[in-house]
Amino acid sequence: LAPYLRRLPDGLTEVFFHPADRPTEPLLTMQHGYEHAVELQALCSPRLRQLINDSGIRLTNFRELASIG
Repeated sequence: LAPYLRRLPDGLTEVFFHPADRPTEPLLTMQHGYEHAVELQALCSPRLRQLINDSGIRLTNFRELASIG
């Protein structure tokens, strides 16, 4: 994830995730082989948060974007 974030172009970019702390039957069926727990661990990493802050990346959500216009 870090190398991807370092190469983000200027402007708005949507990145979505499917983190989970453990696999469930629906997750195993619909997303076989997806590493949900690894993804959750990466997203909670203080190093990743520091990279986001140092890179000037601003996190947002659809509600905020809708209010802009």
